[in-house]
Amino acid sequence: MTQNSNLEVVYDGECPFCRSYVTYCRLKEAFPEVVLTDARDVPERVALYRSQGMEINDGMIVLYGTAVYHGDQAMTILTQISRPDAFLQRLMRLLFKTPALAQIVYGVLRLGRNMTLSLLGRSKIE
Repeated sequence: MTQNSNLEVVYDGECPFCRSYVTYCRLKEAFPEVVLTDARDVPERVALYRSQGMEINDGMIVLYGTAVYHGDQAMTILTQISRPDAFLQRLMRLLFKTPALAQIVYGVLRLGRNMTLSLLGRSKIE
């Protein structure tokens, strides 16, 4: 994985956690050409991802180089390639170090996201 690889993150722009995490990773510092895409703005791509078994309401999608990551795998790759300067980022790397732990942690984060969107009166992505 080189910093010259293409990187795009497709996420829910109305989710405060998703927005904050994408900003927090400081991806623009490591990947000046990163593309941050609000899934709500690209329904045709969301439909394509769904047809490939990737439900955007269940997790963000990361396109890195030629690979596509979804959900806990997307978070795992982001924690691996982002700058580990802050304590929280080092903690995230530990939590997403193994696939089994990543699935558990991501499930809890997704539950929190869904509850927050509901409390804020925001709908899931169509």
